[in-house]
Amino acid sequence: MFLPQIKNPLVIFLDDLQWADIASLNLLKLLTTDSGSKYQLIIGAYRDNEVSATHPLMLTLDEICQSHQRIHTITLRPLDIDNINQLVADTLRDSSENVKPLAELLQAKTDGNPFFLNQLFKSLYQENLLSYNFASHSDSNKTEARGVWQWDIKQIEEMRITDNVVELMVSKIQKLDKNTQNILTLAACIGNRFDLNTLAFVCEKSPKETATYLWSALQLGLILPLGDTYKIPRFLEQFDNLVIPYKFLHDRVQQGAYALIPDNNKKEVHLKVGRLLLKNTKVNEIEENIFEIVNQLNAATELITSQSENMN
Repeated sequence: MFLPQIKNPLVIFLDDLQWADIASLNLLKLLTTDSGSKYQLIIGAYRDNEVSATHPLMLTLDEICQSHQRIHTITLRPLDIDNINQLVADTLRDSSENVKPLAELLQAKTDGNPFFLNQLFKSLYQENLLSYNFASHSDSNKTEARGVWQWDIKQIEEMRITDNVVELMVSKIQKLDKNTQNILTLAACIGNRFDLNTLAFVCEKSPKETATYLWSALQLGLILPLGDTYKIPRFLEQFDNLVIPYKFLHDRVQQGAYALIPDNNKKEVHLKVGRLLLKNTKVNEIEENIFEIVNQLNAATELITSQSENMN
Protein backbone atom coordinates (compact mmCIF):
# COMPACT_ATOMS: atom_id res chain seq x y z
CA MET A 1 0.00 0.00 0.00
CA PHE A 2 1.35 3.43 -0.94
CA LEU A 3 1.57 5.91 1.93
CA PRO A 4 2.31 9.57 1.14
CA GLN A 5 5.57 10.79 2.65
CA ILE A 6 7.37 14.09 2.67
CA LYS A 7 9.66 12.85 -0.11
CA ASN A 8 6.83 11.12 -1.97
CA PRO A 9 3.69 13.26 -1.69
CA LEU A 10 0.44 12.13 -3.27
CA VAL A 11 -1.73 14.21 -5.61
CA ILE A 12 -5.22 12.97 -6.52
CA PHE A 13 -7.36 14.64 -9.19
CA LEU A 14 -11.10 13.87 -9.22
CA ASP A 15 -13.13 15.15 -12.17
CA ASP A 16 -16.90 15.56 -12.56
CA LEU A 17 -17.58 15.44 -8.84
CA GLN A 18 -21.14 16.60 -9.48
CA TRP A 19 -21.84 13.00 -10.54
CA ALA A 20 -20.10 11.32 -7.60
CA ASP A 21 -22.14 8.80 -5.63
CA ILE A 22 -22.51 8.85 -1.85
CA ALA A 23 -19.82 6.19 -1.30
CA SER A 24 -17.29 8.20 -3.33
CA LEU A 25 -18.14 11.39 -1.45
CA ASN A 26 -17.72 9.58 1.87
CA LEU A 27 -14.29 8.41 0.73
CA LEU A 28 -13.41 11.98 -0.26
CA LYS A 29 -14.44 13.17 3.21
CA LEU A 30 -12.39 10.43 4.86
CA LEU A 31 -9.28 11.29 2.85
CA THR A 32 -9.52 14.98 3.64
CA THR A 33 -10.50 14.83 7.32
CA ASP A 34 -8.35 11.94 8.55
CA SER A 35 -5.82 13.47 10.94
CA GLY A 36 -3.31 10.80 9.94
CA SER A 37 -3.39 11.77 6.28
CA LYS A 38 -0.42 13.96 5.45
CA TYR A 39 1.56 14.98 2.40
CA GLN A 40 -1.36 14.71 0.03
CA LEU A 41 -3.17 17.15 -2.22
CA ILE A 42 -6.67 16.43 -3.51
CA ILE A 43 -7.93 18.43 -6.47
CA GLY A 44 -11.61 18.19 -7.35
CA ALA A 45 -13.45 19.61 -10.33
CA TYR A 46 -17.19 20.02 -10.75
CA ARG A 47 -19.72 22.11 -12.67
CA ASP A 48 -21.16 24.65 -10.28
CA ASN A 49 -24.17 25.18 -12.55
CA GLU A 50 -25.23 21.56 -11.97
CA VAL A 51 -25.25 21.59 -8.16
CA SER A 52 -27.40 23.37 -5.58
CA ALA A 53 -26.75 24.15 -1.93
CA THR A 54 -28.42 20.86 -0.98
CA HIS A 55 -26.51 18.73 -3.50
CA PRO A 56 -24.61 15.86 -1.80
CA LEU A 57 -21.30 17.26 -3.07
CA MET A 58 -21.91 20.69 -1.54
CA LEU A 59 -23.02 19.14 1.75
CA THR A 60 -19.83 17.05 1.78
CA LEU A 61 -17.68 20.12 1.14
CA ASP A 62 -19.44 21.93 3.99
CA GLU A 63 -18.61 19.06 6.34
CA ILE A 64 -14.97 19.13 5.24
CA CYS A 65 -14.82 22.89 5.87
CA GLN A 66 -16.30 22.43 9.34
CA SER A 67 -13.47 20.01 10.17
CA HIS A 68 -11.07 22.96 9.72
CA GLN A 69 -9.31 21.50 6.71
CA ARG A 70 -7.75 23.95 4.28
CA ILE A 71 -9.84 24.25 1.14
CA HIS A 72 -9.04 26.64 -1.69
CA THR A 73 -11.78 27.30 -4.22
CA ILE A 74 -10.79 28.34 -7.73
CA THR A 75 -13.68 29.45 -9.91
CA LEU A 76 -12.87 28.99 -13.59
CA ARG A 77 -14.45 31.79 -15.57
CA PRO A 78 -15.31 31.61 -19.28
CA LEU A 79 -12.72 32.99 -21.67
CA ASP A 80 -13.32 36.69 -22.26
CA ILE A 81 -13.21 38.34 -25.67
CA ASP A 82 -9.53 39.29 -25.30
CA ASN A 83 -8.57 35.68 -24.53
CA ILE A 84 -10.63 34.37 -27.45
CA ASN A 85 -9.28 37.02 -29.80
CA GLN A 86 -5.71 36.06 -28.90
CA LEU A 87 -6.50 32.35 -29.24
CA VAL A 88 -8.01 32.80 -32.71
CA ALA A 89 -5.15 35.07 -33.80
CA ASP A 90 -2.53 32.55 -32.64
CA THR A 91 -4.38 29.63 -34.25
CA LEU A 92 -4.81 31.35 -37.61
CA ARG A 93 -1.45 33.14 -37.44
CA ASP A 94 -3.12 36.43 -38.11
CA SER A 95 -3.36 39.78 -36.37
CA SER A 96 -5.77 40.33 -33.49
CA GLU A 97 -7.35 43.16 -35.46
CA ASN A 98 -8.11 40.98 -38.50
CA VAL A 99 -9.66 38.12 -36.53
CA LYS A 100 -11.66 40.24 -34.09
CA PRO A 101 -15.04 39.91 -35.93
CA LEU A 102 -14.62 36.11 -36.01
CA ALA A 103 -13.57 36.04 -32.35
CA GLU A 104 -16.62 38.10 -31.37
CA LEU A 105 -18.93 35.69 -33.21
CA LEU A 106 -17.33 32.68 -31.50
CA GLN A 107 -17.62 34.38 -28.13
CA ALA A 108 -21.30 35.14 -28.69
CA LYS A 109 -22.04 31.52 -29.63
CA THR A 110 -19.98 29.77 -26.95
CA ASP A 111 -20.04 32.19 -24.01
CA GLY A 112 -16.32 31.55 -23.74
CA ASN A 113 -16.64 27.82 -22.96
CA PRO A 114 -13.19 26.47 -24.01
CA PHE A 115 -14.40 23.02 -25.11
CA PHE A 116 -17.37 24.44 -27.02
CA LEU A 117 -15.13 27.07 -28.60
CA ASN A 118 -12.66 24.47 -29.83
CA GLN A 119 -15.41 22.24 -31.24
CA LEU A 120 -17.17 25.13 -32.98
CA PHE A 121 -13.86 26.23 -34.48
CA LYS A 122 -13.37 22.72 -35.89
CA SER A 123 -16.92 22.69 -37.25
CA LEU A 124 -16.31 25.89 -39.22
CA TYR A 125 -13.31 24.21 -40.84
CA GLN A 126 -15.20 20.97 -41.55
CA GLU A 127 -18.05 22.96 -43.12
CA ASN A 128 -15.54 24.84 -45.32
CA LEU A 129 -16.50 28.12 -43.68
CA LEU A 130 -12.90 28.44 -42.59
CA SER A 131 -10.36 27.46 -45.23
CA TYR A 132 -6.65 27.68 -45.92
CA ASN A 133 -5.76 29.41 -49.17
CA PHE A 134 -2.28 28.99 -50.57
CA ALA A 135 -1.02 32.31 -51.96
CA SER A 136 2.17 33.60 -53.53
CA HIS A 137 3.97 36.40 -51.73
CA SER A 138 6.66 38.34 -53.53
CA ASP A 139 9.48 39.65 -51.39
CA SER A 140 12.05 41.77 -53.34
CA ASN A 141 14.13 39.31 -55.37
CA LYS A 142 12.59 36.11 -54.06
CA THR A 143 9.16 34.56 -54.02
CA GLU A 144 8.07 32.56 -51.01
CA ALA A 145 4.95 30.48 -50.60
CA ARG A 146 2.64 31.77 -47.93
CA GLY A 147 -0.79 30.49 -47.04
CA VAL A 148 -3.53 32.51 -45.42
CA TRP A 149 -6.68 31.51 -43.57
CA GLN A 150 -9.87 32.88 -45.07
CA TRP A 151 -13.46 33.10 -43.89
CA ASP A 152 -16.64 34.94 -44.80
CA ILE A 153 -18.06 36.40 -41.61
CA LYS A 154 -21.46 37.07 -43.21
CA GLN A 155 -21.72 33.48 -44.41
CA ILE A 156 -20.83 32.24 -40.93
CA GLU A 157 -23.41 34.57 -39.36
CA GLU A 158 -26.09 33.25 -41.73
CA MET A 159 -25.25 29.63 -40.92
CA ARG A 160 -27.49 28.12 -38.28
CA ILE A 161 -24.98 27.49 -35.52
CA THR A 162 -26.35 26.10 -32.28
CA ASP A 163 -25.45 27.79 -29.03
CA ASN A 164 -25.67 24.46 -27.18
CA VAL A 165 -22.59 22.24 -27.03
CA VAL A 166 -24.58 18.97 -26.83
CA GLU A 167 -26.61 19.96 -29.90
CA LEU A 168 -23.34 20.68 -31.72
CA MET A 169 -22.09 17.19 -30.84
CA VAL A 170 -25.40 15.68 -32.01
CA SER A 171 -25.13 17.48 -35.36
CA LYS A 172 -21.58 16.15 -35.83
CA ILE A 173 -22.60 12.59 -35.03
CA GLN A 174 -25.64 12.77 -37.33
CA LYS A 175 -23.33 13.41 -40.29
CA LEU A 176 -21.74 10.00 -39.80
CA ASP A 177 -22.87 6.73 -41.34
CA LYS A 178 -26.08 5.38 -39.76
CA ASN A 179 -24.30 2.27 -38.52
CA THR A 180 -21.64 4.42 -36.86
CA GLN A 181 -24.34 6.55 -35.24
CA ASN A 182 -26.09 3.48 -33.84
CA ILE A 183 -22.85 2.06 -32.48
CA LEU A 184 -21.96 5.37 -30.80
CA THR A 185 -25.37 5.55 -29.11
CA LEU A 186 -24.84 2.07 -27.66
CA ALA A 187 -21.31 3.00 -26.60
CA ALA A 188 -22.81 6.02 -24.82
CA CYS A 189 -25.09 3.66 -22.88
CA ILE A 190 -22.07 1.66 -21.71
CA GLY A 191 -20.27 4.75 -20.41
CA ASN A 192 -17.51 7.24 -21.09
CA ARG A 193 -15.06 4.37 -21.54
CA PHE A 194 -15.74 1.12 -23.33
CA ASP A 195 -13.84 -1.70 -24.99
CA LEU A 196 -14.35 -3.13 -28.45
CA ASN A 197 -15.42 -6.64 -27.45
CA THR A 198 -18.08 -5.37 -25.03
CA LEU A 199 -19.39 -2.93 -27.62
CA ALA A 200 -19.45 -5.69 -30.25
CA PHE A 201 -21.59 -7.86 -27.93
CA VAL A 202 -24.00 -4.98 -27.42
CA CYS A 203 -24.14 -4.15 -31.14
CA GLU A 204 -24.49 -7.83 -32.05
CA LYS A 205 -21.74 -7.43 -34.61
CA SER A 206 -18.26 -8.86 -34.94
CA PRO A 207 -15.40 -6.90 -33.32
CA LYS A 208 -13.92 -6.38 -36.80
CA GLU A 209 -17.14 -4.86 -38.16
CA THR A 210 -17.65 -2.75 -35.04
CA ALA A 211 -14.11 -1.36 -35.26
CA THR A 212 -14.65 -0.53 -38.94
CA TYR A 213 -17.73 1.56 -38.15
CA LEU A 214 -15.92 3.28 -35.28
CA TRP A 215 -13.08 4.40 -37.53
CA SER A 216 -14.82 7.52 -38.88
CA ALA A 217 -15.65 8.62 -35.33
CA LEU A 218 -11.99 8.15 -34.44
CA GLN A 219 -10.92 10.26 -37.41
CA LEU A 220 -13.25 13.07 -36.33
CA GLY A 221 -11.89 12.88 -32.81
CA LEU A 222 -15.29 12.12 -31.27
CA ILE A 223 -13.79 9.07 -29.57
CA LEU A 224 -10.18 8.42 -28.63
CA PRO A 225 -8.21 5.16 -28.46
CA LEU A 226 -6.60 4.27 -25.14
CA GLY A 227 -3.39 2.80 -26.52
CA ASP A 228 -2.21 1.57 -29.90
CA THR A 229 -4.25 -1.64 -30.11
CA TYR A 230 -7.06 0.19 -31.96
CA LYS A 231 -5.02 -0.16 -35.18
CA ILE A 232 -5.01 -3.97 -35.07
CA PRO A 233 -8.58 -4.55 -36.43
CA ARG A 234 -7.57 -2.82 -39.66
CA PHE A 235 -5.00 -5.52 -40.37
CA LEU A 236 -6.16 -8.70 -38.60
CA GLU A 237 -9.40 -10.65 -38.86
CA GLN A 238 -9.19 -12.42 -35.48
CA PHE A 239 -8.28 -10.68 -32.21
CA ASP A 240 -10.91 -12.06 -29.82
CA ASN A 241 -8.73 -12.10 -26.70
CA LEU A 242 -7.31 -8.63 -27.22
CA VAL A 243 -8.66 -5.73 -25.15
CA ILE A 244 -9.08 -2.63 -27.32
CA PRO A 245 -10.27 0.28 -25.14
CA TYR A 246 -11.73 3.61 -26.25
CA LYS A 247 -13.20 6.65 -24.56
CA PHE A 248 -15.37 9.54 -25.67
CA LEU A 249 -13.46 12.76 -26.26
CA HIS A 250 -15.59 14.53 -23.63
CA ASP A 251 -18.67 13.76 -21.59
CA ARG A 252 -20.54 16.25 -23.80
CA VAL A 253 -19.80 14.01 -26.79
CA GLN A 254 -21.16 11.03 -24.87
CA GLN A 255 -24.25 13.06 -23.97
CA GLY A 256 -24.66 14.00 -27.62
CA ALA A 257 -24.56 10.35 -28.70
CA TYR A 258 -26.95 9.35 -25.92
CA ALA A 259 -29.34 12.15 -26.92
CA LEU A 260 -29.85 10.45 -30.29
CA ILE A 261 -31.84 7.72 -28.53
CA PRO A 262 -35.50 8.81 -28.31
CA ASP A 263 -36.52 9.29 -24.66
CA ASN A 264 -39.30 6.70 -24.93
CA ASN A 265 -36.77 4.10 -26.15
CA LYS A 266 -33.98 4.67 -23.64
CA LYS A 267 -35.19 2.09 -21.11
CA GLU A 268 -35.61 -0.54 -23.81
CA VAL A 269 -32.08 0.11 -25.06
CA HIS A 270 -30.61 -0.17 -21.54
CA LEU A 271 -32.54 -3.41 -21.00
CA LYS A 272 -31.21 -4.82 -24.26
CA VAL A 273 -27.65 -3.77 -23.39
CA GLY A 274 -27.92 -5.28 -19.91
CA ARG A 275 -29.28 -8.58 -21.21
CA LEU A 276 -26.62 -8.85 -23.90
CA LEU A 277 -23.86 -8.12 -21.38
CA LEU A 278 -25.31 -10.71 -18.99
CA LYS A 279 -25.60 -13.29 -21.77
CA ASN A 280 -22.10 -12.75 -23.15
CA THR A 281 -20.19 -12.41 -19.88
CA LYS A 282 -18.51 -15.61 -18.72
CA VAL A 283 -19.65 -16.98 -15.36
CA ASN A 284 -16.23 -16.43 -13.78
CA GLU A 285 -16.25 -12.80 -14.98
CA ILE A 286 -19.73 -11.86 -13.74
CA GLU A 287 -18.48 -10.56 -10.39
CA GLU A 288 -15.85 -8.40 -12.08
CA ASN A 289 -18.46 -6.82 -14.38
CA ILE A 290 -21.45 -6.87 -12.03
CA PHE A 291 -21.80 -3.09 -11.66
CA GLU A 292 -21.67 -2.54 -15.42
CA ILE A 293 -24.46 -5.09 -15.94
CA VAL A 294 -26.62 -4.02 -12.99
CA ASN A 295 -26.43 -0.34 -13.96
CA GLN A 296 -27.94 -1.20 -17.33
CA LEU A 297 -30.73 -3.31 -15.84
CA ASN A 298 -31.45 -0.73 -13.13
CA ALA A 299 -32.11 1.84 -15.84
CA ALA A 300 -34.92 -0.40 -17.10
CA THR A 301 -36.38 -1.95 -13.94
CA GLU A 302 -39.94 -1.15 -15.02
CA LEU A 303 -39.53 -3.34 -18.10
CA ILE A 304 -38.01 -6.35 -16.35
CA THR A 305 -40.50 -9.18 -15.98
CA SER A 306 -38.09 -12.07 -15.47
CA GLN A 307 -37.74 -13.08 -11.81
CA SER A 308 -34.13 -14.16 -12.35
CA GLU A 309 -33.18 -10.74 -13.75
CA ASN A 310 -34.89 -9.01 -10.83
CA MET A 311 -32.92 -11.19 -8.43
CA ASN A 312 -29.69 -10.38 -10.30
